[in-house]
Amino acid sequence: MRHRYSDHRPATSPGLTLIVRLVQVLVGLFFIFSGCTKGIDPMGTGLKIMEYLGLAGQSIDLSLATYLAVGLNVLEALLGTLLLLGIGRRWVSIATLILMVPMTCLTLYIYIANPVADCGCFGDALKISNGATFWKNVVLLLLLTLLVRHRDALYALRSMSAQVITGATMALVLLSFNIYPLLYLPTIDFRPYKVGTPISHFYEQPADDGLRYIYERGGEERTLTTDELATIDSTWTYVRYEELTAKPAHERESEADLILLDAQGKEVGHHLAVPDAQALLYITYDIDRMSEEQLRLGLELQERTHQPVTLVITTPIDRLESHPRIDLIRRYGRVLFMDLKMAQTLIRSNPGLVVIHDGILSDKLSYVSLRFAVQDRHFLAHLFRHPQLTSILTE
Repeated sequence: MRHRYSDHRPATSPGLTLIVRLVQVLVGLFFIFSGCTKGIDPMGTGLKIMEYLGLAGQSIDLSLATYLAVGLNVLEALLGTLLLLGIGRRWVSIATLILMVPMTCLTLYIYIANPVADCGCFGDALKISNGATFWKNVVLLLLLTLLVRHRDALYALRSMSAQVITGATMALVLLSFNIYPLLYLPTIDFRPYKVGTPISHFYEQPADDGLRYIYERGGEERTLTTDELATIDSTWTYVRYEELTAKPAHERESEADLILLDAQGKEVGHHLAVPDAQALLYITYDIDRMSEEQLRLGLELQERTHQPVTLVITTPIDRLESHPRIDLIRRYGRVLFMDLKMAQTLIRSNPGLVVIHDGILSDKLSYVSLRFAVQDRHFLAHLFRHPQLTSILTE
């Protein structure tokens, strides 16, 4: 579409007009970048919203938080797009400034109190300190104030119909951009559990990760580090999981682990780190909300592949006996426990499938993708290159 700009001559000088329009482009591109980097993984933004609300003593369902994240991502990127293209120049600059005011106040609190390791301003794509986040917002406030004060100097599309059509089209594009990863997983994975990562990577971290696992036997509690989990015997019962310190995101990523506990609380995930290990991990964040259809899909995969599927849950395994669909759960090859935060970082789908092959995280599928994949003979035939192997987690 060919853009036609307004012939309106601003009252400002040519030099100031040039500066204003350069700022218009830079601020527009910045908001597009910020909104789109979060839009790559809207569920991650939803988790960050839950974290912020938790600081205020409020709780919110992950689904609702994710919907709010999609709205925020689309709004931010759309305002940047409208500003960049000169659509609704008078009200867009004001709306963007209004949006930045509470955001700056929030980042000021984060800068002073330091309650979170990362603001999540750019999702997991780019990590910056809380101080840098605050001063970045201060600069944006100043630039937006300049744009609002001299908004008549902003370039703009002349045709109102072109503004409406272009704006509506961009809104739909940005909405689709956010919805896609919710259905089919993020197209770019910035988290430590990337496809192609050897599982041994998660068991070769020398530094203390700050995680503690509490076990109990005969009224006695014992606190274990991640490295000590493999040494405990089955007479100890898993109680809870604690994180002692909040570390910066870039440090946490280098210390990521993959902890899977069996019904006795014994750590068995390290078995997946051997070169010939393979497993199908069907992960759910909340077994109580898992529908019968979702449970049967994992069992259908198990039947079609002739490979045991491991159901991974984030609630204590001993509660399963009272589950209304315990008969279906018992048909799985094995049921293991994983911490909720770890599960949500590992795969952004509830439920979702993680494929381990030859000791490597070889694939991840959302529930939507898995429904089609189960019917795809080509996919099933190539799920494991060595179908004669059995899942190491069933040994």
